[in-house]
Amino acid sequence: HPFIQPYVERFVQHLNRPQDRPIPRLDVPPAGSSKHLQAYAHTFGCYWADFSTTRHCPLREGQESTAKEIACRQARGRPESILRANTCRWMVRHCMRSKFANATAGLRADPALWSLQVVLSRLNEAKSANLGPGPRYTFIPSAASGSWGQMDLPPEVTNASLTRGNALMTGGGVSGAIHNTTAGAHDPGKVVVADAADWLADHFDREDIVVVKMDIEGAEYSLMSKLMHKNRLDVIDGLIWECHSIKVNPAHDEDCASLTRRMRKWSADHKHKLHLFSEGSDGFLGIDSFSTPSLLYPNGTRSPPRTPPDRRGVLTKTSCPTKAAVAMYQGPL
Repeated sequence: HPFIQPYVERFVQHLNRPQDRPIPRLDVPPAGSSKHLQAYAHTFGCYWADFSTTRHCPLREGQESTAKEIACRQARGRPESILRANTCRWMVRHCMRSKFANATAGLRADPALWSLQVVLSRLNEAKSANLGPGPRYTFIPSAASGSWGQMDLPPEVTNASLTRGNALMTGGGVSGAIHNTTAGAHDPGKVVVADAADWLADHFDREDIVVVKMDIEGAEYSLMSKLMHKNRLDVIDGLIWECHSIKVNPAHDEDCASLTRRMRKWSADHKHKLHLFSEGSDGFLGIDSFSTPSLLYPNGTRSPPRTPPDRRGVLTKTSCPTKAAVAMYQGPL
């Protein structure tokens, strides 16, 4: 997102030169999902248990769930306990958005990062050998897919949505090819989409050790399919990803299971060992272990004092009884 890019730019500068580039100030929670946001919520007074005291939890702001709606969810295998848990997640997000309303409203994009020329320059940097004494990090301010293009951000992707990150489900869909290096240079609502498949295929060989961590909201279908079509999936040794089963693009005629099967079959046919780790399984929780309250905290870089939550933060059988919630609450906090 263009409003997050300036912070990422400064943070990568710090990683590359920690001796003279301080960790930049962080104004919003570094969370990319509701579960991740829960790790920060109680330190700002946003408690799960506060939002589960009534029998009929609100489905949306200003509305309450009716008996008919609950019965409908139960008929679909969605018992009231799950409804209540989902409602708790919504209420925590709403509470945190309120807490950070001024901070998110103050986020600004950096026009210097919007153009295709910048993206191409960073890709050229990343492909060159690192001859320095330490690791090198390269930030490429673009979306990733299996083709070049430009993506329009929908109106609902607002500053406030950045409180917990925002999933923009694209399925790899772009608005068309880019024909000049100034594309997107004047409009923060348009994001350059880079062809990550071609870049990986052109600059790595099977002998290289390449680990890819991928969460690109549906564009994985385009990217991985192109690598297999080019017979270059073997440049990836380890893939740590979230695959999105929602068919966000009608052009896709498969789901995560079929895409995974195709990848495994391709690897077997080409005698390639692909180490695959999917979010929610294989020991991968999908949460950045370096973005926790004990390591990175909004409105500064230091964590708040480690204090136990008061009675409002205690999970009980009448609050949101999901194993994931209990694990997240009792773990990093």
